Amino acid sequence: MLTLQKMGIAVDKSHHEVAISQHEIDMQYCDALTMADNVMTYRLIVKQVAEKYGVYATFMPKPVFGINGSGMHVHQSLFKGGRNAFFDEKGMYHLSKLALNFLAGLLKYAPEFTAVTSQWVNSYKRLVPGYEAPVYLSWARRNRSDLIRMPMYEVGKEALLGLRYVLQTQPVIPTFVSVYYWQPVYKVLRKGSNHRNR
Repeated sequence: MLTLQKMGIAVDKSHHEVAISQHEIDMQYCDALTMADNVMTYRLIVKQVAEKYGVYATFMPKPVFGINGSGMHVHQSLFKGGRNAFFDEKGMYHLSKLALNFLAGLLKYAPEFTAVTSQWVNSYKRLVPGYEAPVYLSWARRNRSDLIRMPMYEVGKEALLGLRYVLQTQPVIPTFVSVYYWQPVYKVLRKGSNHRNR
């Protein structure tokens, strides 16, 4: 973490995860292109620091059978005029119509998106119920087994509201590029769509 901060990559928080020797480092939000660069740098730094101390760091989705695997989740928000366009004080769960349409687009096109984010066979070995892996094509506010989890709303932190789309193998550049240029989602945003909560 200190090395990342020295390199100018803002770290929001870090903590130990469920599995043995598993950790999470959350980087501060920024635009998609900058985040893609930051994540690539983060992966390289983690591996180099681990090697320096005689251990091996892996980002493999399911390196060990029977314990929680590893994944990368991306919190997504759309901003318009400096305000979070996903937030609506009077909306269901404080979500705007735009946010619900965006969420519906992610669910509708999840199979196509998964072809970009989860190319390895090992990605699917992680998809086992009971290990906090996204095994359901649905969304929820607390359930870690859903593909999309909406972070809980906090008064005064409206700008942090986003959608958590879990990625399996972390092919960072294709993932962020596809998020940026993913036309089907934007079509759903423009036309609107039905949404369901699990």
